[in-house]
Amino acid sequence: MKGRIECGNIYFIDLKNRFGHEYKGLRPYVVIDGNEFISFSNVVCVTPLTSKLSKKRRYDVLAAMDTYNNLKTDSLIRLDQIDNIDKQYLGYCLGKISKNLIKQIHYNLRNRFNY
Repeated sequence: MKGRIECGNIYFIDLKNRFGHEYKGLRPYVVIDGNEFISFSNVVCVTPLTSKLSKKRRYDVLAAMDTYNNLKTDSLIRLDQIDNIDKQYLGYCLGKISKNLIKQIHYNLRNRFNY
């Protein structure tokens, strides 16, 4: 884990022992928790990214590659695979998504959960 953990940071995380349709192995995840919660909790809420744009679902958010997020390809932020993990699993910080994408994620989550 490198640097301060903040909402919107993209980390490589290796989640090995997964089942069924859950994402497995080393892949990028974006932190979606609010910064206040992150500062006092030992766990953080994350959701994976995928480069398979054809798999887009209703609440997914498109993250176009840029020098700020350092993604190698345009990617989908998958809001159907949200997970809480211990901060010790956070690996290398690849970059950060924009504030506009964070707002879009939170908007889509409110709609997904009807609140």
